[in-house]
Amino acid sequence: MSNSKHDASDEPFNAFKVGDWVKKTRQEINALVASEVRSFLNSIEVDEIIKKVLAGQVIDIKAQIKFAKKKRPIKAVSSKTKRS
Repeated sequence: MSNSKHDASDEPFNAFKVGDWVKKTRQEINALVASEVRSFLNSIEVDEIIKKVLAGQVIDIKAQIKFAKKKRPIKAVSSKTKRS
């Protein structure tokens, strides 16, 4: 009996073919996702979004700057005095 459809059971299991198929499918999915993400990122205008977000915000910046003299190390004073 001849079957016009190809039956997968006619061929022995080949792990290498399955591995190649999985690798090719993964590459195709990665390319599709990368293309979609690239398209999305190209379509958005980040500077405009930031302007809209910041337009309704109040930004309060406080700073304190101090200038101080460098402390010099104190030299030890000897209790012994020299006699001439």
